[in-house]
Amino acid sequence: MNIKSITLAQAFLKNMIRQKTIIFSCFVLPIVTLWSTWWVTADMPMTFDLANNKTISASMINVHVITGGLTAMAITAGLFSFIITAENQKISNRLKLTGYSPSTINISIFLSLFVVLVISSLVTSILTINLYQPKDTAGVFIAVFLITVVYAAFGNLIGSFYPKIMEGSLIVLLVSFIDLMIISNPMGESLYLQSWTYYVPGFWPTQLVLEAGFIGKSADIISYAALALIYAIILFASSQLVKFDIWSKLKALRGVRT
Repeated sequence: MNIKSITLAQAFLKNMIRQKTIIFSCFVLPIVTLWSTWWVTADMPMTFDLANNKTISASMINVHVITGGLTAMAITAGLFSFIITAENQKISNRLKLTGYSPSTINISIFLSLFVVLVISSLVTSILTINLYQPKDTAGVFIAVFLITVVYAAFGNLIGSFYPKIMEGSLIVLLVSFIDLMIISNPMGESLYLQSWTYYVPGFWPTQLVLEAGFIGKSADIISYAALALIYAIILFASSQLVKFDIWSKLKALRGVRT
């Protein structure tokens, strides 16, 4: 990261703040998602396991609330990261003509949105712990932050690779909902804790928030955080490859050789 990236990120952030609808939605969407999750879930007992073989017995409504903060921020971070990345394609093209590299532009866009999303994740975390008092409050904040980073990177990737608003938004919404509500969530029942589900974006933040919510401070918090951040880095690095158009260059090089 260089001075040009930070300066450009500040410009993108100022432009984003002027778009009051985006700022408003970044806070309203997660709150509405979390509140509606709490409102519609029944207060029924349920028992489930964690990846570290611990067993939790809790009320369904509490499970849904403690994981609902992750769902809310996954949808919000993924959707708005995608929209901002996709909508800035024309601006990006103009900036390239002035000497900015594709990576500098993409990093700046991501940083500007990241500032807003981190604040949004704090608000969502506070609402989560007010709807259900977790055993480890800090763990909930960390889990919500991690899911925000992961899905911000995912939205950035989709926005770089497929910047069509309607289709891209649908992809982000479907992936985030299916991941956090069905695959990574104990509410998914038969899908939950299948060996392949360990590789979906929301799995490790969900494990962390469940342990923080119902058991207490996790001894595996560092490994959970590391796995989630590695996932985010891979997603963001992939978006950089798209920006550099590596695949087209490789195809062109292969064509020259043949």
